[in-house]
Amino acid sequence: MKCKLFAFCAALPLFAHADTQAILVGGGYKLESSQGQIEENVRWLQQVLPNHVNSLDIFFGSGTNEKTHDVVYWDNTARSSEQRNSLADVLDSPSSEWMRYKHNQVNPNFGSTEKSNLESKLGTYLPQLKSNNFLFVYNGHGGYGGLGKTHLNNFLLWNNTQLNTDEFRNLLDKIPPKTTSRFVLTQCYSGGFYNAVINNNKVIPHRCGFMADAENLEAEGCELGINKDDFRDYTTYFFAALNGKTRHNEALMFNPDKDGNQKISFREAHFYALEAALSSDLSRSTSEIFLEKWQPWHIRWQTDRSAQNDYDTLAKAVAIRNSIQPDKLNQQRSTKELELADIQSKKQATTEKIKSLQKTLLAHLELDFPFLKHPYTSSYTSAINQQTELIQQKIRQLGEYPQLVNELNLMEQLLTQELAKKREITQIEKVRRLQRLAILENAFDRFASSEQKRGYQSLVDCEKGHLN
Repeated sequence: MKCKLFAFCAALPLFAHADTQAILVGGGYKLESSQGQIEENVRWLQQVLPNHVNSLDIFFGSGTNEKTHDVVYWDNTARSSEQRNSLADVLDSPSSEWMRYKHNQVNPNFGSTEKSNLESKLGTYLPQLKSNNFLFVYNGHGGYGGLGKTHLNNFLLWNNTQLNTDEFRNLLDKIPPKTTSRFVLTQCYSGGFYNAVINNNKVIPHRCGFMADAENLEAEGCELGINKDDFRDYTTYFFAALNGKTRHNEALMFNPDKDGNQKISFREAHFYALEAALSSDLSRSTSEIFLEKWQPWHIRWQTDRSAQNDYDTLAKAVAIRNSIQPDKLNQQRSTKELELADIQSKKQATTEKIKSLQKTLLAHLELDFPFLKHPYTSSYTSAINQQTELIQQKIRQLGEYPQLVNELNLMEQLLTQELAKKREITQIEKVRRLQRLAILENAFDRFASSEQKRGYQSLVDCEKGHLN
């Protein structure tokens, strides 16, 4: 593997058939928002991508300064312990007992993702690309530019810096004109980055992208947990399809090779993610957004679903996989929303019970430990550390504590149920969107101008490319 950015490079295999240079950027913008799942995704891609690309350079979090913590995660061993931290339960911070901090284990790591560093390094690197293909992957957090300002959606980078869509497009513009560039963005609000490809309704040639969610929606993939069985984010499915096996090195749910050419294109990987992922992500590609932006007023309310194309096939597959009736989407969504509202109502009631029980328990504790009345004083921390065991013994003797534990356990169940219901609703919306795309693509063939068709075909051709 060749590293064109820096002199140092770990020994990784070079695959002669690969003709893609790749950049992977990951991590949070501050310690508290650099969750373990992000690091796990980056480290997995660090294993996968070298098998398919000519070079891979990775920027993560704070870079290589080992004295700086830039990953926060849950210690699953501590979480599964039967011994609860009763004091944390009462003080409304039970999760803090499971949280751990560390410096990232991404190696090699070519530096911090801080905006100034990233712009400087990419500004030098991109004009010198030698391969015919360039891939940019982002695994981190995204910011929302605001209603009507999605061109200002951004990457949230280390040290609370930001790189917005316009600035990202300016970086990609430095790539040699004949090099095909693609990006895979997995952050919240990533859909707004279509602006880096479709600018003023014009398609920039040899460029396309895939995004985890809409320009105004949050995406999955930023959890504290590092149990890979829980990962349902876009990264997990998209790159599993390109790699030909899951992140557990197991067989895929089905064969994503729809055209039977024994290669998995980026477009096929995207379709695989849409069909296979039971998540809250409503993922999209730049060609799909192009169709949606093209949509003329006289087609907006068209409901004829006789079109037979890739999107029609995919809509039916998602519906079958999730037991959705394609002709009753509104009714099914209404039912799911009522179920979600019921869960959220129970969540609110449980929250109030938890707060009431915590207040009662704290009042009891303050009788024996008066310093608890003054949590923001300098002596509070030292006092609580010295008497933690005594305080916890007292809590376990109080009659309200078992009730609090029950309510906290119920809250965990309700949070799980809420996420599951949101995922179910997303599948219904996914079928609806795919049905709409099938109609749009059919209408596009009939009504679009020659220039519009050339632009759309440019996007589709780019998306149909292969990693190797």
